Amino acid sequence: VGVEAWGTPPPATAPAREGDQVQDDSDKAGDTEAKAEKAPSAQEDVVEAAFRELRKWVDTAGNKKQASLHARRERRSGRPASALRTLDKAWPEGEVKTAEAVRLRAEVLQELGWSHWARVERSALARNFPPSYPLL
Repeated sequence: VGVEAWGTPPPATAPAREGDQVQDDSDKAGDTEAKAEKAPSAQEDVVEAAFRELRKWVDTAGNKKQASLHARRERRSGRPASALRTLDKAWPEGEVKTAEAVRLRAEVLQELGWSHWARVERSALARNFPPSYPLL
């Protein structure tokens, strides 16, 4: 499983279409939906088990090498503020960030609804990590 899978939250379920059959037993449907939300897929189980094993060996939140992985996991779990805190802890103010960390921080800020700060991060990304350097 690649790290890319952690970058975006899971897609929302599709709304019901006309002609779809709807059960009248709302209690049973609610129980099924609750179980589906609680029961992660087999792929997520493997990723979570691997992440728990990694945490036995390394402080993923405080280590710069694993901080972006930890932030992606927090974001995927529905905790974008915790993801932002992890990134800020790994790269305090004034330290040079990697392009990946700046990009992830901008995404998290946008997810939190702080579009003005996300715009600042994206402009810093373009300024500090240009796509290509001009020929001299």
